Amino acid sequence: MLKLRKRRINSQEEEKSIVVVGAGVTAPNSRRWISVTKKKTSILVLPVLVCLLLLAAGLVVAFTLERSHRKSKQSEALVLAEDTGQLFSKLLDQALLPVFSLAQFVTEIVEFAELPQKIGPAFEEGSLPFRTDKNGTHRNVTGVCDDESMLKRFNKIASGIKRNAKMEGILVNLQLAPQAVVCM
Repeated sequence: MLKLRKRRINSQEEEKSIVVVGAGVTAPNSRRWISVTKKKTSILVLPVLVCLLLLAAGLVVAFTLERSHRKSKQSEALVLAEDTGQLFSKLLDQALLPVFSLAQFVTEIVEFAELPQKIGPAFEEGSLPFRTDKNGTHRNVTGVCDDESMLKRFNKIASGIKRNAKMEGILVNLQLAPQAVVCM
């Protein structure tokens, strides 16, 4: 609070000046405070030390909590990565079994086992030529891979393997690619 103090100068009681005093500190009081703190430095040093100690303690607590939070997040991320890796490993193991089953069928059934010889290695004499409408990336398999009875048989085997694998949404399709040519 501000206090107003009037000074009387002469006998007529004229108000010569008004001094505003804020929080009880005036020039004489501040000089007195400075002289006291010079004599007794513990008055100033002790509050400053307490303030610095509290600030240091707060910083230590803040950094410790931040480090703990970071380690917790890293641990959660590691657990998630390991769980995801195990899930993918399990799903890939499940997906490989149907592929090996199909590979076994293909090698045992004569009409599928003969497809690599009918297609032949790329760019070799007697092999199926490349198609001109696909920038030289597709082979012309007309008459080899379009036999209706062979397609039906492959589709029946592949759909049975997919159904029995119980991997809906994961194992989407099975294809046959003799000589690296997707045939079925």
